[in-house]
Amino acid sequence: MRRLTAPVLRAGATTVVLSVVFAFTACGKREVGGVCRSGEVGCTTDHQGVFCLAGHFAMMTCLGPTGCQRVGRDDVACDNPIASVGDGCNQEDDTACTLDRTSALVCRSSKFVVSQPCKGPRGCTNSGETVYCDNAVAEPGDLCTEEGDPACKTDRGSFMKCQKGKFVVTNGCRGPKKCTVTEKPDENKEHFECDDSITGVGDPCEDEGEESCSLDGKSLDVCKAHHIAVSKSCPGPKACAYSQATARFECDTKKR
Repeated sequence: MRRLTAPVLRAGATTVVLSVVFAFTACGKREVGGVCRSGEVGCTTDHQGVFCLAGHFAMMTCLGPTGCQRVGRDDVACDNPIASVGDGCNQEDDTACTLDRTSALVCRSSKFVVSQPCKGPRGCTNSGETVYCDNAVAEPGDLCTEEGDPACKTDRGSFMKCQKGKFVVTNGCRGPKKCTVTEKPDENKEHFECDDSITGVGDPCEDEGEESCSLDGKSLDVCKAHHIAVSKSCPGPKACAYSQATARFECDTKKR
């Protein structure tokens, strides 16, 4: 049985500046598409601002509770803990949550793009200056930001890890307990378990030499070169089963 403990603040828990302060200059009318100089910003409505991009004003949303507002005499603050994909942004690597809280966003080349889906029960949330993306549940191929980050597949039938920016199935969890994740608040961690006591030939696996029983119980399986292979047949009446007494898998090789 695969077991793995991971920090709770995981999977793209990155710092986001909620009230970004910019220099405010008093020249010209500030509206989307208007001519501007580098560094110019302004507020167009209570929850919308503009910033200078390639010589023209581009829009950025300020959907947080304090919106877009002038701060002091020469500064503007845009509160943007939430945004939509494609919204403008002028701080590279700035982060936010989508309006529906299902994805985390990151600022790339002056636009917010999805950094990773947040399919866990808590979705995407903001806490102070931190964006937390709950991706303890995901699908193979989903984007992720931290190498080795663990997740359960949404159907709980597989265990996955973040590899090169995407979730990849690394272990099947066909046993009755499937793939589970339990929060441990006292330790600020999440505990993952993958019940791989039952396997199918070709299933991915992580622990070389680890044993299991086949789906029909007629063979003892083993993890070999990161895939499940048949170790030996178990044609006897007891077939293949896990023994609590010996803490190992036993194979009845006696023919009926």
